[in-house]
Amino acid sequence: QAAEVLARMKLPQRVVFVDALPRLETGKLLRRKLKERFRGEPQAGFALRDS
Repeated sequence: QAAEVLARMKLPQRVVFVDALPRLETGKLLRRKLKERFRGEPQAGFALRDS
């Protein structure tokens, strides 16, 4: 459904489900930790579209 309203470049290529997200004590998401975790796994998750 998002593909109907978003530009192709704004759609995620993959979706990865995780049990917990890395967060600071304040509750903010640690995006850096997520990037580090999946950097070595370019094929992790489920493909949503052709690259």
